[in-house]
Amino acid sequence: MALNPYYNPARQSPYAQQANPYLAEVELPMEETPVPVYNEFEKGIQRGLGGMGPSIDRTQAAVQGALGFDEAAQANLVEARQAEAYNARPEIAARVQKFSDIGKTGNYLSDAGAWAASSVAENLPLMGSMAALAPLGAAAGALRTGAFVANRAGAAVAGLAPYFVQTTGENSQNILDDPNAQGTLQEKSLGALAGGAAQTALGAVPIGGALSRIAKPGLSLGQRAIQAGGVGMVGEGLTEAGEEATKKFVGQQFSPENPANQLTGKRAWQDYVDAAAGGAL
Repeated sequence: MALNPYYNPARQSPYAQQANPYLAEVELPMEETPVPVYNEFEKGIQRGLGGMGPSIDRTQAAVQGALGFDEAAQANLVEARQAEAYNARPEIAARVQKFSDIGKTGNYLSDAGAWAASSVAENLPLMGSMAALAPLGAAAGALRTGAFVANRAGAAVAGLAPYFVQTTGENSQNILDDPNAQGTLQEKSLGALAGGAAQTALGAVPIGGALSRIAKPGLSLGQRAIQAGGVGMVGEGLTEAGEEATKKFVGQQFSPENPANQLTGKRAWQDYVDAAAGGAL
């Protein structure tokens, strides 16, 4: 409700004995910004991009916490949680969030398509950052020593850095956001870093296998692509399940009663299947 700026109760209208009381207040329509509508692929891209910042903040917080800079670590955790809350807005939520959710709407084909499009899109920003950094790491290694081994090592370290940041962020969420987790901030931060490093080491295995197939001599480009894709899918599926188990194991050291940290049971096996399906995709 807004006051009419043109109404003056002291002014008398020549056409009426009294001022019109209904002109004192005028109902102004509220302007509403329409909520954007995204398809599942666009939602996945939005979540993937939106998740990178919080992962960086959480990794910084883990390093700071491990070194004893508690105040700086807490500040980065606050920033990460605020960004994560924004990234969880309903308009970009996946319609089918997990592989095990396929079919719950009654339409298996539609659910499978939505899950696949959303999952692939959500991983694209991470894959893109890994692909962009790997050549830079290779060039840096070659410039420093000129050795082929250093070249490949530089590519591996730089290419896997975004993956380490993401997995450290996931472990940070699992440990530091659990109100029942035991231990000091330093211990929890070290746990998040250790979990991220272990998951990154597992994730490097299928990537290395796929790259070795691409570089294998005596094969056509098509054969290399098929073999690399097959090795990558199978390897990623298996290692993603292993990474999920690793995250649960690390979390269990701080919060053994948390159902999300149980290594066995119905929920645990469902988590492994979801992780394996997402990795293979």
